[in-house]
Amino acid sequence: AAGDDPRARLNAAVQAVADQRGMSAGGQEDDDVIDPYRQSHEVYIESAGQLTPAIDEIERIVRAALQR
Repeated sequence: AAGDDPRARLNAAVQAVADQRGMSAGGQEDDDVIDPYRQSHEVYIESAGQLTPAIDEIERIVRAALQR
């Protein structure tokens, strides 16, 4: 455990996530995010919608690591 130091807790959280990289329960098709470059506004919206759940999870992990 990283104890009372927020930086150490965040580093430990990042390391724990990195250790899980590539160990997704989903299939490879779940890993793709549409590339909106030079696409319509609707494609940008779709891409953002695909990224939002991951960003929300990153925020949750960072907040949890920094709280005490």
